[in-house]
Amino acid sequence: MNKKVSILIVDDDASMCETLSDILEDKGYSVVIAKDGLMAVTEAGRRRFDLALIDIMMPGINGVETLQGIKMVAPETKTMIMTGHSAMEAPIYEALTAGVDRVLFKPFNVEGLVELISRETEATTDYVDMPAVDFTKYQI
Repeated sequence: MNKKVSILIVDDDASMCETLSDILEDKGYSVVIAKDGLMAVTEAGRRRFDLALIDIMMPGINGVETLQGIKMVAPETKTMIMTGHSAMEAPIYEALTAGVDRVLFKPFNVEGLVELISRETEATTDYVDMPAVDFTKYQI
């Protein structure tokens, strides 16, 4: 990795946040925890995050509203919604419509999650200074 990847974890479950934070920090990631959606949007407006892991069910501002807020203040941040409820079609659809990059179902395999985060953030860190190329000018 060219730089330390910064991850924002948004979840009202303190033990889940601490466990996930410890695992990701052990893997070399920089982690910030937000215990609610409002705190998460504020943090995303203050500093750059490569990835936000957002619980879909939180009191106050829910995960979809948090996702929308983060996308407004930091549209370049990759986002993953986490849910422990597979029967939440409407909120998951809202998250997909709002531009979430991935939906994760709890409980998840920690090593698989770390591998997914590595893949998702690798392009962000390796190619951040690369110029954009408009392929619409070319015929394939």
